[in-house]
Amino acid sequence: MRHVTHLQAVTGSGTAKQRETASARTDAEIQRAIARADAALAAAGHQVTDEETRELGRQVAAGTVSGDEAAARIIEKLER
Repeated sequence: MRHVTHLQAVTGSGTAKQRETASARTDAEIQRAIARADAALAAAGHQVTDEETRELGRQVAAGTVSGDEAAARIIEKLER
């Protein structure tokens, strides 16, 4: 079973190959993906307040960064 990050599950982001072949997402699609992620987090009693992390989420929703790449960047940031 392949591990899927929360961002991938909510935004539907996939592998780099999938992103290369996918059409560009519209601003409306990106906003809907972010709204779904925010709603899912809120339902669990969480929220993302760090602007850098929110920007990474936007990039995942846009398909320009994978969920795994975003997670690695967040982990790196937390380890500093």
